[in-house]
Amino acid sequence: KQILARVGRTGFLIGLVACLFCFISLKIWLRFAWRLPANPATRIRRAYWAYASRLADRGNFREYGETRQEFAARIRSEIGIDGKRLTDSLELVRFAGNPEQIDDSQIMAAMEATTRGRTGIVARLKQTLNFFSPLSLRRIFRW
Repeated sequence: KQILARVGRTGFLIGLVACLFCFISLKIWLRFAWRLPANPATRIRRAYWAYASRLADRGNFREYGETRQEFAARIRSEIGIDGKRLTDSLELVRFAGNPEQIDDSQIMAAMEATTRGRTGIVARLKQTLNFFSPLSLRRIFRW
C-alpha cells in the first residue's frame, strides 16, 4: 500500500501497461521474428525459437539432457507436431557451417510442418490463449 500511495494510481497503471506491452512485444518477437529478413542461419535459429516457444506455452518443454532430435521425436509421438524438418535444418546450419544450403522455401516448409494438424475453432482458440501463457519466457533462448 505504501508503494501504491507513493507512486499513485496513474503511475501504477502506466507501469502495468508498460509491463504488458513488453510481454506482448517479446512474445511477438519469439513467434514471428523468423519472418524478418536475415541470413539463413539466423532465420533458422529464430524459427526454432518460435517452434519451441509455441510448445513451451502448451506445457511441452525440452527435457534436461534431451537433444533437439529426441525432443522433436517425442513431440511428434505425443501430440503429432512434426518438428523434424526444422530441427534437421537447424543442426545442418549449426554443425555443417554452411547456411547458404538452406533457402527461404525450405524454412517456410519446415515451419508449415510444425503448424499442421491444428484446425477448427477450438484449436485456434487454444492457440490464441497459449500466446498469453508466460511459460515460454521461463526458458527464453535456451532451446
